[in-house]
Amino acid sequence: MADDGDHVAASANNQAGPPRLPHLRVNPPQTLIMMDLKEEDWKLWKQEWKNYAKITQLDKHRPLLLHGAGGNILRMYNAFEFTTGESDTNPQTVLEKLDDYFTGEINETMERFNFNKRNQAMDENVDSYVTCLRTLAKACNFCDTCGDSLICDRIIMGIRYEGYENSQTDLLKVGKLTRKECINIRCSA
Repeated sequence: MADDGDHVAASANNQAGPPRLPHLRVNPPQTLIMMDLKEEDWKLWKQEWKNYAKITQLDKHRPLLLHGAGGNILRMYNAFEFTTGESDTNPQTVLEKLDDYFTGEINETMERFNFNKRNQAMDENVDSYVTCLRTLAKACNFCDTCGDSLICDRIIMGIRYEGYENSQTDLLKVGKLTRKECINIRCSA
């Protein structure tokens, strides 16, 4: 027979609600370094920050966001102008202002140019090349239907074929080539 301590512990474990995560040590993302900071670097940092803030349940704390981003971001924040209705204490509003600063307006023509001229680098594996194409395609504003098709086109035209010359021929034989088939045919060569 269990003693009263076991009964209390069992009752506590059966309480409704979300499961409790074990105590985790999660480090915040590294401080942003402004020198040569690219839009892609900002987006990655923001994604890391949102994950960190969600895990630590600190997603409502603007001071921690600004502290974690670093002194240069704090200086930018201090220079932001907030309109009526915008809260300078809301982390989401601050992230939106930073998004506007780092991303600005997307030049779709330039993004498509960069996508279409991208070839596989000499030291780049197929997976890295395809990941890069997918990232570039996001900024091109391709429709869902043609996005994968255009990525397949870039794989066929931009991949290195040294020693795998038959791969391109094999890819061109497939009438309705999907991105997955394209990668599988190239990787199996």
